[in-house]
Amino acid sequence: MTALHTVTGGRRRLVELGPGSALTGLARRLLPPDVPARSAATPAQLADVAATVRR
Repeated sequence: MTALHTVTGGRRRLVELGPGSALTGLARRLLPPDVPARSAATPAQLADVAATVRR
């Protein structure tokens, strides 16, 4: 878990940009449940993720 904390730089959210969601799926399994992981493949999905992050 220390290595994952280092990779995330202590950040509390993970957003995967681009087609597919393989990295998001892995992150959901590996990161603590309090770290939300989302993927965005289209501009509309990115806008949705950005709106969620701003809250």
